[in-house]
Amino acid sequence: MNIVSFPAVNEVKNESQDSYTQFKNKLLEAIYTRDDLSARDLRILLVIVRQAYGYHKEAALLSWSKLEELSGIAKRHISTLVKKLSEKNILNVSGSGGVREIGINPNIEEWAQIEKLPKSGKEVPESGNLPNAGNNLPKSGKKLPEIGKHIKENNKKNIKYNITPLSPPKGQTSEKSKPGKAKPKATKKRATATPDQLPITPDMVQWANDNGLQVDLVTETAKFLDYHRAKGSTFKCWASAWRNWIRNAQKFAMERGARVMPAGGYSMAQPKIEEQTDWVHDLGDF
Repeated sequence: MNIVSFPAVNEVKNESQDSYTQFKNKLLEAIYTRDDLSARDLRILLVIVRQAYGYHKEAALLSWSKLEELSGIAKRHISTLVKKLSEKNILNVSGSGGVREIGINPNIEEWAQIEKLPKSGKEVPESGNLPNAGNNLPKSGKKLPEIGKHIKENNKKNIKYNITPLSPPKGQTSEKSKPGKAKPKATKKRATATPDQLPITPDMVQWANDNGLQVDLVTETAKFLDYHRAKGSTFKCWASAWRNWIRNAQKFAMERGARVMPAGGYSMAQPKIEEQTDWVHDLGDF
């Protein structure tokens, strides 16, 4: 019985590591002597050489994803690079869809020159001449400014009509040159936390009577302070907040049919009415 011997694993690995790619010298010289190939072009060509000639073939079946993996070039650029090299007859590309057969064109005389791209990414015109100043641009149609005429629009008007600014008579000053009074900056009022106390003043009682509000001001004020202390409320004008609370208290009392103050309203002689009102300046105007 004949026994077939297979190479050891280490021998296979060594053979793979020592393998090489046989590539025609004239094709290699034609590639590295060209000065119109970009770094990306060379990477694409070297990958195809490795994948085709490395396996003793003149073409390789490759997808854009595989070329991206092997070359390190983003997939969105692969199709553009392959198409450019194919149009210049440097690559032979056949097939469509996800996988194409790609190889190096062995007929070097058919290779065309690749036009270099400027930094903007647009191809240089075939004539090699850039648009001159003053000529129409290809897309916008607008003319470039002539050299030496970079003058601001306002200065152009003054030069055209020879206008010079008039100076006021001696001893007089123009309105613009007069020093104006600086407007005082309005100080922005900041919101403050709930005050420790809010005594009932005669003005607050008078306001409640004028507006026909008959709720218990002392009780409602205590509720008002406790509520906003618990919530951590801040207001720019605590007087306005207090008046809104009293109005709502009157409204809710009437909806519930609760007892309110007599129709005569509050008396100025009632207890707990504070005569000293200097403290209210920080809370707003009552």
